[in-house]
Amino acid sequence: MITRVGLQGELMIKLCELADIEQNELKIAIALYVSQYEKCREEKLADFQKSMEQQLLFYGKIKDEQAIRIKELVQKYNELIEKVIVEYNTRFIAIMNEINDTQANHKISMTNLKLSMDFKSDKRKEATKVKKSNYEIVLQECFRQLAECPDELMNKLNQIFRGQSNQLMLRNLSFFEKLKYVFSKERVFQKTMKELETLEEQVTEELKLVNQDTIQNIAIIKDAQIQTQDVFNRMLEG
Repeated sequence: MITRVGLQGELMIKLCELADIEQNELKIAIALYVSQYEKCREEKLADFQKSMEQQLLFYGKIKDEQAIRIKELVQKYNELIEKVIVEYNTRFIAIMNEINDTQANHKISMTNLKLSMDFKSDKRKEATKVKKSNYEIVLQECFRQLAECPDELMNKLNQIFRGQSNQLMLRNLSFFEKLKYVFSKERVFQKTMKELETLEEQVTEELKLVNQDTIQNIAIIKDAQIQTQDVFNRMLEG
């Protein structure tokens, strides 16, 4: 699993490998991306912990051992959030790899286009010109996918980890309604652990779909790269 520190280091390594790209803009994009999901993570962890504490306080003061159990459940909740973040970070890095490859090929095509100006063959000149243009289109698709990644991550986090604080608002119930609840503090912990088990199953299933989408999205880029070279070859042969 990629840790938060390891992930950001990996992103910056990929950034340094990119050629002829507005690196400052990309650095800002990475910083905003990381800042956005870290803020979302903090809000959801705080919301989860507040929900736990509110439910337990209904039955009296929270003891030290109960505070430790809350901390453990919050950590479990964080681990589930982390799984989703890592899956999207994997997509983010994969797209950056494709940007790196496409940018390198685009740079070669620009050099060849300059050289082709000295060629007598109009066919090669035109083929090289089209190749350069097609790589620019591939780059546009790469950056489109890169820009969509943060929004898709936020949507997925909000979809899976919905607000917890309104799940059991016992304080707002009437006295007779409260009597219907036979929960104890232990039952609150049991209930929460069961909910986390169900949530973990949901995360596992959702990430399978995210992984499939990532594979499909990267395949679109790779296919466009292959088609760009095929078009170039056909124009030379035609």
